[in-house]
Amino acid sequence: MEELAPIVLDLARKYMSGDSSSVTYEAAETLMEAVIYTINEIEESPAGAAVAAVITAEEAYRAGYARIIEKVNQCRKVYNEMIREFDAYENEFYYDTVAKGLPAFFIHYDARFRPQDHLLTLDYLTLDFDPGLTGIDQIEAYLRSTVAEQRYLRLFPRESVIRALEEWNRGYRKLPVNIAEIARERVL
Repeated sequence: MEELAPIVLDLARKYMSGDSSSVTYEAAETLMEAVIYTINEIEESPAGAAVAAVITAEEAYRAGYARIIEKVNQCRKVYNEMIREFDAYENEFYYDTVAKGLPAFFIHYDARFRPQDHLLTLDYLTLDFDPGLTGIDQIEAYLRSTVAEQRYLRLFPRESVIRALEEWNRGYRKLPVNIAEIARERVL
């Protein structure tokens, strides 16, 4: 924790744009969470524990921040490829989360001051949703799951999936249900 204080202080100065040296307790707590999240990014990377053991906290923070930016760029790329053929199968929750929410994430995500936030409620839950993940890690896992669900659903004719969903519940279009799970139960 001692090594983190200078990093948090520097981040607080940037956060306040140099106008003041005092930040609220809540802001300081959020910035400390940001630093810890960022450093954890490098520690959780392949060979991260070995690297983290031989570098300073400041170096780990910089490397973690670079890894976060890399993940954001990779997720944006995956999203842009996936959205071209995305089909929500007329479900509002699926459409709103993927077609509206995820682009908003990429616009508003703050990798520097709030990397631990993923900003979205993710109302459409994928089959392997992990509520323990946060920040870009949650978005990365969510995208991976969404891509897998889309691939699976494309194995069936769209009309068969829609018919199965309607047979399950005519109101499925306005329900926060997992399309792939219902399709798996009904189409097979």
